[in-house]
Amino acid sequence: MVRKLVYTLLGLSLTLYGNKAFASSLSYTLTNAASGDIITFSVPLPPTILACNFFSDTSCFAVTPDNLTVDGTPLLDPNEQVDYFNGTPGPDGGLVIWDPITEAVLINQGGPMIAPGVYQTLYSGTLTDPTLEDFTNLQLQTYGYGSPEYNESFVLNATGATSATPEPGSILLLGTGLLGLAGAVRLKFGR
Repeated sequence: MVRKLVYTLLGLSLTLYGNKAFASSLSYTLTNAASGDIITFSVPLPPTILACNFFSDTSCFAVTPDNLTVDGTPLLDPNEQVDYFNGTPGPDGGLVIWDPITEAVLINQGGPMIAPGVYQTLYSGTLTDPTLEDFTNLQLQTYGYGSPEYNESFVLNATGATSATPEPGSILLLGTGLLGLAGAVRLKFGR
């Protein structure tokens, strides 16, 4: 009886392993302490990549944000998109939130300069196969191009992305679950 309970619990650990090692979205918060403006949105992981053409600049990729809010008010524009730029001159590694149909720009922010003419990007990989990353207190730069509605510098916090490599504890939990499942099958169907 005790043995059967142990095997059942070990088998359950496989079920609990589930998708906990990987996030399903990345949540962004852009804050300007001076004005009090806060912009939030999330992006599903992995993101669905859209074509990007910010006023003829194609050194970017685009995604459709989920739950975009400005100062707590949801923006319900279905055309709104977030463009992420590479680290060469353009919007210099940053991001733009805009409606490509009406060309109304909410924000235009560049990444921090990490070397002369080279700016930090908000992703790793390529424009066609990007991996979005976590950031804490990353000071972005304001760009006035496109006459953004919020033409001010924001601090970026992005949370929720996880490594594609599972932690050792997750691998141990998976292995334990598989052992428990094998034991349960063995008990059920005999030796």
